[in-house]
Amino acid sequence: EEEMSTTGISDDDKSAVMIPKYLKETCRTFFKKKPKDRKAKHVGSIVTYLQNNVSFFKPFDREQLQRLCMKMEYMDVYGRHVLFRQGAIGHAFYIVFNGGVDVSVMTKNKYGEEVSVKVAERTMGASFGERALT
Repeated sequence: EEEMSTTGISDDDKSAVMIPKYLKETCRTFFKKKPKDRKAKHVGSIVTYLQNNVSFFKPFDREQLQRLCMKMEYMDVYGRHVLFRQGAIGHAFYIVFNGGVDVSVMTKNKYGEEVSVKVAERTMGASFGERALT
């Protein structure tokens, strides 16, 4: 029997899709390769995965996603790594393939000190940084 895992579509849509674990690993392996080393024969299943698991990509047609798949880059992030700071100009669009990402903003506490406050969490299937695409 094929092993399956559940992943959320987005924060707004709490429905879930059952996806084979091998497909998630296929995506990870595909995107870890340099774009020039990727094989076009794997793109079809990657596009299906993205359309079904990353809500941002739902309106894209398959051809658009195929072109994007040949350009995207994979990045492993561990611990308390800052991807970008509040107010900075964005340079990347991110998809969470595994784990989660905390979204924090800087604010002043009652003593007037700058503090970081967690305002959201993005989990597997979520995306952020879409302003960098404009």
